[in-house]
Amino acid sequence: MLNNYCTKNGISLILNLGDFYDGFGGRTLDYDSAVSNRKTVEESINVIPRADGIYHGIMGGNHERNIANYGFNPIAMLVEGRDDFIDLGYYHSTICL
Repeated sequence: MLNNYCTKNGISLILNLGDFYDGFGGRTLDYDSAVSNRKTVEESINVIPRADGIYHGIMGGNHERNIANYGFNPIAMLVEGRDDFIDLGYYHSTICL
């Protein structure tokens, strides 16, 4: 398990660098695939267990930015309700420890 590895090795930040969403087979991401991807990502993200002192930095890529055209912010959705998830924005981020 990832959390066990992180705890054992003193790792406190896991970076998730975007492109959680896909256009399926190289197609442009349309509304139906955006909604389908959203459900899949929500289900997947909910199985990541919380662990004291371990945080997940979530950065969005170009696929997530494209989703905004369909009325929801996927990075905000991913971090909602999770105090161990950190919204790092889109495309680039500066992390200061």
